[in-house]
Amino acid sequence: SMPHRSSVDVPCSHSISVSKGSLLEKVIGVAEFESASYHHQAVKDIGKELVVTAQAPDGVAEAVELTDYPFLLGVQWHPEKTLESEVTRRLFKGFVASCGR
Repeated sequence: SMPHRSSVDVPCSHSISVSKGSLLEKVIGVAEFESASYHHQAVKDIGKELVVTAQAPDGVAEAVELTDYPFLLGVQWHPEKTLESEVTRRLFKGFVASCGR
């Protein structure tokens, strides 16, 4: 296992691998990126109908999706901590675009 936060107030950075063909990959346009990780808990048992579509190097689920729904995407990392990131901009842009459909 690897750290997913440095301390209570300090995020750490680690890579996240994104599943090919996932909604997340379509939205952010990359297969791997660095995240601002800040969590001390993680999803252990995935809910019915959800699919893990991104993982940290230690196997922790970093994103889940409901594949038969227009836009249901949950992320474990903290995009709000990296507002300058292109991945963050694409994630929020994808969410806003889905709201208009």
